[in-house]
Amino acid sequence: MVTRMCELLDLERAYNEVMDDERRGRDLTPDVINFLDSKAHTEEILRSLKQRVDEGQYKAGPLVKMANIPKDNFFIRPGARPALEDWIVYHAIAKYIGLRADRRLAPNVLSYRFNHRNRKLFHWADQWLKFDRAFWVSFDRGFRHVLKTDITAYFVNISIERLRASILALSDQDEHTNKIIDLLFNGLLRSWSEAEVNKYFGLPQGINASSILANLFLAHIDALFLRDRRFRYLRYM
Repeated sequence: MVTRMCELLDLERAYNEVMDDERRGRDLTPDVINFLDSKAHTEEILRSLKQRVDEGQYKAGPLVKMANIPKDNFFIRPGARPALEDWIVYHAIAKYIGLRADRRLAPNVLSYRFNHRNRKLFHWADQWLKFDRAFWVSFDRGFRHVLKTDITAYFVNISIERLRASILALSDQDEHTNKIIDLLFNGLLRSWSEAEVNKYFGLPQGINASSILANLFLAHIDALFLRDRRFRYLRYM
């Protein structure tokens, strides 16, 4: 039996989760009118997406440019996100990859982890509390010094090619997974990269799909730190 790509990606569930994120205000750059309009055309949108994905005809359009989002310390976050159809496919792909790679991430990584019972992300607040508890466990075990690090402009500087290498290292090398990874990079990420500014770098910010992938990008850094037993390494992104 031939498995269709759209069945592997579960585009209906991806649509519902994207709409739920928008309804709950989790989108940094909301597009209320277009999202409300899409509810009247859900079946048409999904039917078109499934056909194009299955026939190998899907390719993402340009990112929707919004106003830049202010951050702490006078930094800004570029205001751009996928159009609704592209966001659905992007979310579905990121979840497919993330669920399979999650089991290979170190338990010291607390951000963007999956509950494999319901195939959803654990709530960020619960994961932060786990991170906080792990910190105090380390303190009780005698660790008395803390080194806190951050990465400036992380999402906009993620190398697309290195991200691909990280995902491949964490993924099963089967035919279906390889096709989905190819769709992610050839159908979406490379078409979103702005060659005149930063060729083949960067992920759209403020949506779960990008955060799932950005979390996987750091897996090789996790492995380097975890080899050294002189300190306790924890990561929450």
